[in-house]
Amino acid sequence: GNTVRVRANKEKMYLQFKSHIEKNGYTTVSKEFSKKLETLPYCIDSKILFELTGVRYPDVFLLGFLVTDRIICTLNSKIQIMLDKNTYLGCLDHEIEIEYTCEESELQEALKILKKYKVEISGEREIISKSCRFAQKYYNDLKYVIPKDG
Repeated sequence: GNTVRVRANKEKMYLQFKSHIEKNGYTTVSKEFSKKLETLPYCIDSKILFELTGVRYPDVFLLGFLVTDRIICTLNSKIQIMLDKNTYLGCLDHEIEIEYTCEESELQEALKILKKYKVEISGEREIISKSCRFAQKYYNDLKYVIPKDG
């Protein structure tokens, strides 16, 4: 799937497009595109998405806000562990994310640290991304706002 978001860090905003290329257990490989923005648009035009990715997509509209407070633990130049607190649509959730640019065998160092603190690690259970949790909550809440016909 694809995720379109605007990420704000201090005084800068970036339009980001994330395309999930491959998923294997608890590992997801993504290709990301980014472009600096001056203002937060309600609609991101398909032309802008094409300029950014080289692929044609329909216009994208702002659905709401997801705020992430993040603590980054850097193990080495190739491995980071992120501890996230996410707030969106009246929800609060937490997640641990590992980003790495090393071989899978080197990743075992990070996994050992998490296991030491009794963090369950399993590639057997499907993990729902924060963007999917946001969308599920958005569309679930929408059911109660829009009356059904008949």
